[in-house]
Amino acid sequence: ITGQGFVAVGMNFRGCGGTNLSTPRMLNAAYTNDLRAIVNMISSRLAPGTPLLIIGYSLGGNILVKYLGESGVAGSLPKNMIGAASIANPFKIDDAKWREPWNSILRIGAKKAMFLQRNSLKKMTCPNFQRNYRSAQSITSTLPEMNSLLSPYYIRNNSNHPFETKIGYTEAREYWQDASSHKYIAHVNVPLLIVYASDDDIASKNTTQYMNFCLSNPNVIVVNTATGGHLGWHHASRNSPFGSFSLNPKKEESKSWCNKLVAKFVDVIIKREFYQEIAARKMLDRRILINKAFEEAKIIKSQI
Repeated sequence: ITGQGFVAVGMNFRGCGGTNLSTPRMLNAAYTNDLRAIVNMISSRLAPGTPLLIIGYSLGGNILVKYLGESGVAGSLPKNMIGAASIANPFKIDDAKWREPWNSILRIGAKKAMFLQRNSLKKMTCPNFQRNYRSAQSITSTLPEMNSLLSPYYIRNNSNHPFETKIGYTEAREYWQDASSHKYIAHVNVPLLIVYASDDDIASKNTTQYMNFCLSNPNVIVVNTATGGHLGWHHASRNSPFGSFSLNPKKEESKSWCNKLVAKFVDVIIKREFYQEIAARKMLDRRILINKAFEEAKIIKSQI
């Protein structure tokens, strides 16, 4: 993205990306107010007319689509938000249906994140939370069990404007339903690029299942590749014995095909907005000239 001259801002969700958790509430797949706050802040700092687009990967893509849908219904998207891309979005959040080895991989990742942020989580004074937190950290707890234990303490927001913040779900099933972004696709009102691979064990089945939600919205463009796994789109020469592996980051093999696709999409959307603005200005100039001609005609007629 930056290689094509765009200015990119990266967002780490709560406790992710090696950042310290500054609140006793961690990331969850349903909470969109953090993203909303950052988008609004960046939008307010941009010069008038500067286009803004957002890109989300995996769970971030799910939160992105939910945010766009909520904001589309409320009409609260910043005016300079002109497009978005959701890459390898699972769409349907249901930890009970993850197949192995993904269930174990995601479970280990969640426990690792909680362990690394334990000092912040210990600041939660509720004894019930601390008991459930210790149970969720046990070796035998599964991913659905972890969400059942912790969902009553998750931060969440109302899906309707003004998106007020609340705390907790009655059960994990309620959390999964609130977090699933497929229900919000119909309300996305900016160009949205969705990319997924058929051999993606996390995203492919759900994306195919909810394809009707995507195709019913003319703002949505869906790209499906035969291979790529979960966020694994890389260039690879047919003559390379190591596939996409390369020690030289400048070589084509080390670059992501998907990132190039997203950069091209961003470029096209920005040019589209530019040409639409030019057309709108020409139309406005034409109307001004027509109105001026009518006024001059009235003056001439009155003089006659």
